[in-house]
Amino acid sequence: MQTLDDAWNAGPKSNLWDTFRKRHTEDVAVYWPGQAEPTRGRDNHDLESVEFFKTFPDNHLINRPYKILLQQGNHTCSVADFYGTMKGPMKMPDGKM
Repeated sequence: MQTLDDAWNAGPKSNLWDTFRKRHTEDVAVYWPGQAEPTRGRDNHDLESVEFFKTFPDNHLINRPYKILLQQGNHTCSVADFYGTMKGPMKMPDGKM
């Protein structure tokens, strides 16, 4: 989790997408606060992450230390503060802006 979020903080011009694909299984389920259903699948999570960087290009996770970090087997759960400047519309899970 730490290496993934470090790559996330380095941004899309770094090795983020390589690390992103290595750290997520093909059948990943990502649960976001306030989202009724998780984002399912690495490709779908990849797409939503690209959109997230369009909306918050300078976003940053405060992951040193995390507020909460749990791991069991190949499951992880993290809680971290986040900041970023909203520079564009936010695409919702249904594809609407």
